[in-house]
Amino acid sequence: MIERLYNFLKDAFLKPFRHRAVLLAITVSDLKGKYAGSILGMLWLLLFPLLFLSMYAVVYMFIFRVRLKVLNPFRESRGGDEGSTG
Repeated sequence: MIERLYNFLKDAFLKPFRHRAVLLAITVSDLKGKYAGSILGMLWLLLFPLLFLSMYAVVYMFIFRVRLKVLNPFRESRGGDEGSTG
């Protein structure tokens, strides 16, 4: 039973890898078709997530007033002085 499961999972992960050239060609063709008529074309693939991320940042920073502590990996941590400035 474990061997059957192993073979099933192995085939499930190896088949897409074996046919990666076909998958890449289909993906590129689909993306070109999706953005063919737009003004910015394939640039939307980068702009859309960046616009959404910036929208979420504005909402959380200015509406929900969420503040994040800046993590400084170069600052040494000493026992009980987390509130100090240096």
